[in-house]
Amino acid sequence: MKYALIIAVLFVLPLRQQGGYDGKYVIIKTLAIGGERYGVVRLLRTGNHVRIKYFAARSPENVSVDERFRQWAVFKNIIGYSSGAYMTNCYGIAAPVGLCLDEGHMVNAALVENGLDGLVVAYADGGLGAFSLKAGNIVVTDENGRLRLNPRSSAYDKQLFINWAKKGQATVFQSHLLVYDDTLQVGRNGSPTVSPRRVLAVCKEDNEITHYIINLPNASTLYDGARKALDYLKKYEGVARVAFMINLDTGCQDIFTLYDRSGKKIARPPFQGNDHVTASQATNLLVYYYE
Repeated sequence: MKYALIIAVLFVLPLRQQGGYDGKYVIIKTLAIGGERYGVVRLLRTGNHVRIKYFAARSPENVSVDERFRQWAVFKNIIGYSSGAYMTNCYGIAAPVGLCLDEGHMVNAALVENGLDGLVVAYADGGLGAFSLKAGNIVVTDENGRLRLNPRSSAYDKQLFINWAKKGQATVFQSHLLVYDDTLQVGRNGSPTVSPRRVLAVCKEDNEITHYIINLPNASTLYDGARKALDYLKKYEGVARVAFMINLDTGCQDIFTLYDRSGKKIARPPFQGNDHVTASQATNLLVYYYE
């Protein structure tokens, strides 16, 4: 079965904004490595100034993702946005593939059992985390204490996780998990599909959490894209530990928009998605913003 991968990461939109962000928390750079251009966005989460918001689907009232985003983004300092999770089709009324909740509201209760090993959580406070469904050792905390859950092997554990996400008004979706606990999770024998790649990596070291969005415009397989991104983080950023890395959509939607510190759109490669697709067509959006 083929899935259309769709995620959108929002970086400062041409909306009414209060203007920009502090450059010490967001660094944007272009590099040439091995004859290929890399577009890199480094986002420092220290102090919780850089935050994440994920719009997973239409609202329960059937408001589109684009309209939800625009209503929410008024007077927000948007850093950027990109397409993100797998969907049943590319545009319009599309359903996310795999377990999905949006701000605690159930969107899709069907957990994908094979592949899509990343269970990604966008928290209500602007944080982002990911669990490995393959490892089957998901730890969450509720009023009853710490829970160790394996949603793939236990329907009861799955329901406990859903209850936890609902109570915390979390947004949850499944995705390809490329790296987990500093270990590559995809092999050379994976999908042979060749495409431009974009990944989101979360790195933890010295009590700091840093996010990286790495845009790789040259076409490659999922394995090659993950390998390039991981090598870049180790060799050029000196990252000691990659907590996790997930794939962002460069397929039928391929939405990617980034803004500079003054709020001006960066309209040059490699910081672009598909020019023929706009945020108004988005079926989901992952947004970074600054407070």
